[in-house]
Amino acid sequence: MHIPDHIVEQIRNASDIVEVVGGYLPLKRRGREFIALCPFHSEKTPSFNVIPHKQIFYCFGCHKGGDVFKFLSEYESISYPEAIQRLADRAGIEIEFEQGPDSRERARRDTLYRIHEEFTQYWHEQLLKSPEGQIARDYLVQRGVSEQSTQDFRLGYSPLAWEDTPRQAQHLNLDFDLLVESGLALQKEGRSGGFGRFRGRLMFPIADDQGRVIGFSARALYPDDSKMGKYVNSPETPLFHKSNVVFGLDRAKREIIQKRCAIICEGQLDLIACHSAGFKNTVAPQGTAFTLEQARILKRLAPELILCFDGDEAGQNAAVKALDTFLAADLNARVAFLPAGSDPDSFITSYGAEAFGELIKRSREFFDFYLSRLCQQNNKESDRGRIQIVRSMGEALQKANQPLLTDTYAQKTAQLLGVSPQTVLDEFARCKRAQPPAAYNFERTKNRPGTDSDTGAFSDERSPAAVENTPPTPRERWLLVLFLMNESEWDWMAHGFQPEWVKNSCVREIIVAALDQHCAGEYSPHHLLQSFPDPFSQQLLCSAMAQDGEVIPEPAQQLRELIQALRAQHCDHLLRSLNQRLNAPGISVEEQTELLLQKERIRQIRNSPLFGV
Repeated sequence: MHIPDHIVEQIRNASDIVEVVGGYLPLKRRGREFIALCPFHSEKTPSFNVIPHKQIFYCFGCHKGGDVFKFLSEYESISYPEAIQRLADRAGIEIEFEQGPDSRERARRDTLYRIHEEFTQYWHEQLLKSPEGQIARDYLVQRGVSEQSTQDFRLGYSPLAWEDTPRQAQHLNLDFDLLVESGLALQKEGRSGGFGRFRGRLMFPIADDQGRVIGFSARALYPDDSKMGKYVNSPETPLFHKSNVVFGLDRAKREIIQKRCAIICEGQLDLIACHSAGFKNTVAPQGTAFTLEQARILKRLAPELILCFDGDEAGQNAAVKALDTFLAADLNARVAFLPAGSDPDSFITSYGAEAFGELIKRSREFFDFYLSRLCQQNNKESDRGRIQIVRSMGEALQKANQPLLTDTYAQKTAQLLGVSPQTVLDEFARCKRAQPPAAYNFERTKNRPGTDSDTGAFSDERSPAAVENTPPTPRERWLLVLFLMNESEWDWMAHGFQPEWVKNSCVREIIVAALDQHCAGEYSPHHLLQSFPDPFSQQLLCSAMAQDGEVIPEPAQQLRELIQALRAQHCDHLLRSLNQRLNAPGISVEEQTELLLQKERIRQIRNSPLFGV
């Protein structure tokens, strides 16, 4: 998928990196730059820097860095072209792809988005105004859903008639085959035409994190319809993948970032009740099965989740099953205890928002919840029950593989059971460490079409210079920092600097590329970054660029002196090589004369002033 360079530049210019990163992280100004806790590794002191005048980010802790597209690609775990498309959508810029399979696929997806949006609007109008929609309006009043929430979440009603969805699609000039592909209609077996999938139901639009509707969840309103399931979701489609979708994320994302915590409830009505009560950092999985991909999505926004599943047996079991997911995503999880038979919606209705807030504040660490759950399920007064509690706790703690947790919960378990902590620790040690299921052994997708296998960087016919992943010497790295700080020195360097003076191939190629772009009038930090998409070069380049704000005395003079020292070092290496050849046995007079002339020329170069200095 090739996106023309001028379109990429237009999108980049419309996507200020401070605004984009600030939509995900709480940035604080420090001098000319902005800082935050790094989203790519755990830290307590901010080392993540956003540098507006270069339009790059860089973390001095984990060394990730790049431009605005690279940030979005890394943060959302999407490819570089997908990041470009996301930012194009954000800026309202239309991308015209070259004709081919990719452009046709994009047009097809755009049509599916349009179908979902058209039916969201249509069903919302049916809920608000149609006589048939009264049953849905009555249900929402009964459940305490306000008119404002109905508007905010764009709730709808799908009419009972089998032919209503195809008829509305025809009215909107929508292709019926694509309507079937969207999951909103079903084809009649062996016959042309079809019928709507959702009929006589309360409709909850499901949006992606950009607010685009990608599917629906539909609740039964008529008793006869409940045999098909109280809730029916859209099937898997090119837009909707149940395990990857977090309901309400588009509305909750900013609150989650600010509060560094997400509340997880089970259903759509629970979520709406939480948002109405002021808990706008609440989201819901599509069902009680909380998947690894959903956990990873939320991990990018906050380090902690609070599970607030229903107080029934199924809800408690679902919380226990989520353990492997939390461990695989490296998330801290807490559990809020709801009274038996309660869900967030009914609890808020019965006791109010303040009581729910207290319940969230009193949420317990996951292993405290788990230990309590084991004691409920097993008789701790019996030998068999105590052994089962200790073994189950041991297996869970082995998965966490954190000695501090193991020691803490050995003591808590021992206190509950009336035995010594060492006895519990010994029993924990005998537990064979359970490996997470294969589904949780996640590795970021690589080798996407049109992307670099490691970075997701945009690939086209322009292949960057090949560089070795050998770290530069401190002198060579300092050269790169000073070089990027002193663009005023580049005119003479374009003629008086010789690349072979720098041994490290990565530093050498970066300087050559920057000087070439400078001479062509095409240099910019992001253009240079785009020329080196491999992770090693990007890290080195961003690290050097990020030091631009440092106060360095006489940086131009230091650059010249460093280049002169590198030239001298290179010349000394050549001279040593020539001396070895001169001292070789059997050398002819002619060859000796030529080598002596070469030595003299190298000495002259070594002792001459730099060009233009």
